[in-house]
Amino acid sequence: MTTWTEIKLKIDSQAQEAISNILMDLGSSGASIHDPEEIKKIKQTNYLIWSGEDLKIEDSRQLLVTGYFSEDSDIEEIECELDDKIDKLLELGLLTSRPEITVEDIYEEDWQNTFEEHYEPIHISRYLQIVPAGKIHSKKVEKTSQSVILDPGLAFGTGQHPTTVLAMLGLEKVMRGGEKVIDVGSGSGVLSITAARLGAGQVTACDIDPQAVESTESNWELNQLDIPFQAFTNDLLHDVEDSFDIIVGNIVAEYVAQLIPQAKSLLKQEGYLIVSGVLNNLQEDVLAAVEENEFEILLELEMQDWVAYILKRKL
Repeated sequence: MTTWTEIKLKIDSQAQEAISNILMDLGSSGASIHDPEEIKKIKQTNYLIWSGEDLKIEDSRQLLVTGYFSEDSDIEEIECELDDKIDKLLELGLLTSRPEITVEDIYEEDWQNTFEEHYEPIHISRYLQIVPAGKIHSKKVEKTSQSVILDPGLAFGTGQHPTTVLAMLGLEKVMRGGEKVIDVGSGSGVLSITAARLGAGQVTACDIDPQAVESTESNWELNQLDIPFQAFTNDLLHDVEDSFDIIVGNIVAEYVAQLIPQAKSLLKQEGYLIVSGVLNNLQEDVLAAVEENEFEILLELEMQDWVAYILKRKL
């Protein structure tokens, strides 16, 4: 039975990206954000706010950001480094108070049981839905040709976060069938599988974390997909030489800004770049990269504090 150490921080929502990045830099095999209000709001708003319509969250409610560290990690050293980085965030004003932190050992099997017990199918659009693997045979679940069956593995995402929803809807908006797609930062593989369900002819997935790649491959098999597929460990699109009809990346704003110039040379002339994971107060670098690399914004999608873009190269 695999043991992990879970470090959980209770923070104000505006600091979630900074804390997530810190946990990843310290060696976390992923970072999850638990906000009970998000799921309610996603359902209430039918998942999507188009550009120009306003749904801004002004309150300072707290949420939990969790990092997961393998059993060979030096947790004491990680806690010390985390404490130092929190001091810097307090100095910069990104945190208004010192977070409440809990450290706990968990078992991978327990994570799976919790996921199956507490998470229900999520309807993304009329036909597109995410179904937890443990619920697929439930009489309450209507399985469709666009059902994404998900067993997230430890820390790689349940598909509930607004950034994932926006990326999935972006794919649904542009796909017509037969496309060659690459999912950058695949995590649990939810976007790779979504592309396949929407008719992709070939799918590639990559992630910097080997365990995320394993999770993607496992979920691909779980969905019993039979189109050409490959997944591999990689840092964004470095050293990728193929060309694609669609490149999709649900990653944090810093890496979105790095992905855009890499995608330019790999995207087919009429292809689409879909990027998600950008907080609406951190768009400056991303928009600068869009302009510098001669992309145009076809559509801006917004949900709560998050923004996603469907981009196309300027002719």
